Amino acid sequence: MILDRIKTRRYLQKSYDILSAAYKKFAPRSMAVAWTGGKDSTLLLWLVRTYSLKHSIAIPKIIFIDEGDIFLQVRHFVRRLTKDWSLDIDVVQNTDVLRQGSRIGEVVQVAKLSKENQKELKRLGVKVKSFPFEPESYIGNHLMKTVALNSYLVKHNIAAVFTGIRWDEHEARSNETYFSSRQNPDHTRVHPILHFSESDVWRTIQIFKIPF
Repeated sequence: MILDRIKTRRYLQKSYDILSAAYKKFAPRSMAVAWTGGKDSTLLLWLVRTYSLKHSIAIPKIIFIDEGDIFLQVRHFVRRLTKDWSLDIDVVQNTDVLRQGSRIGEVVQVAKLSKENQKELKRLGVKVKSFPFEPESYIGNHLMKTVALNSYLVKHNIAAVFTGIRWDEHEARSNETYFSSRQNPDHTRVHPILHFSESDVWRTIQIFKIPF
């Protein structure tokens, strides 16, 4: 147990070092924390909030991407923690798509979408007149999450986004770096818990009694 706590504190210090570097590079008003309500992003949010309060720095914008098919338990958890931690949350949605479909399987007519969403479908190489609403599908994931997030970044001039991804999640993450430049729009993804394993996340949650 003592060794677990030592390891956890060492991992947390690494995360705080990443946060410190981010705060030196970007102004708080130009940063945002991506929060899904899941354990990883909640740990990330706890880290950012703890660091900000300790150093009397403004907490960056907190964004919750509502792709239209969120478990009720997640919605309740997000509302509860928003109140308990006195958070200011921006809910991000692709309202253009949701006007046509908000239930799984509902048909979305491409011709009725905005020019921006139609442009994104062309960029994906998708040539369809309609598609079923499904946020976890190839089309749905892009429109409801990526496009919604990118629109928010542009609107609010966000230069850096904190995310809760980890190296051990998937082989596609194995080459990620703590600071990763992105384009369209230009911004930097910051990954403070990249070095955590899933067991490290749960251990930290248990030791510090972080809600999940």
